[in-house]
Amino acid sequence: MRTGIKLLVMIAALAAAPSAQAQHPGALVVLDANTDLIYRISLLTERTVLSFDAPTLQGRGVAFDGADLWVVDVAPRRILRVDPETGNMEEGFVWTRNSPTAITWDGSTLWVADTSTDTIYTMDRSTGAATPRFRVPWLRSDNASATGLAWDGSSLWGVDSSSDRVYKMNPATGDSTHSFPVPSEAGDVSPWGIVWDGTALWVGDAEADVLLRLDPDTGAVLRRIPAPEGTTRGLGYLPGATRVEPASWGRVKKLYRP
Repeated sequence: MRTGIKLLVMIAALAAAPSAQAQHPGALVVLDANTDLIYRISLLTERTVLSFDAPTLQGRGVAFDGADLWVVDVAPRRILRVDPETGNMEEGFVWTRNSPTAITWDGSTLWVADTSTDTIYTMDRSTGAATPRFRVPWLRSDNASATGLAWDGSSLWGVDSSSDRVYKMNPATGDSTHSFPVPSEAGDVSPWGIVWDGTALWVGDAEADVLLRLDPDTGAVLRRIPAPEGTTRGLGYLPGATRVEPASWGRVKKLYRP
């Protein structure tokens, strides 16, 4: 009888307890110029869990739209849609400007930066048609170069390798609303690639071969992990669509792990 009562109490406690969930932190996608590989790095283990040949001759930016990767190729000038599991090119659009260097996805359209025109464009992912939106807001720096674009849900972020600064931009006007320097890890800084992970920014420093997680308000380093061997030229983020939930009776159910 007592055993039955204890069992009923345990069942009631489990039913009343809130469902505990642990959200997988997701993964970074790193486009490397020296190895010509695209890497997926788990933010849970900080290890490379997948890599494949980049379908580019001179890759300069990567973004994830929820289903596919979009990769910038400078030579020839193309924007490529790539399978995130195999690296196979699914589609390619000719870029009619001269030097595309960065790309991001805002949930409905692609944004592409071009250093030859110092302009940021939106691009229709169905047709490849590009529309100029505004000039980059850091043009006063010498040899301004947009080497990364990110979207945080309401604002654009860009990184400039000439001033070594991160800029927050109003997507409607292009005005810079906030900026901070990329922290130095090895004396000199060479920032390439920037991406938003839901709460903070990741920036690749090709000089120090490190990936930095930065506070978007202060620029303070929150985390650092080694970059893959080579030179980072683009950063993307795969959200933690991954959920790990305690199931009934304490068993752990793993739904997916990047």
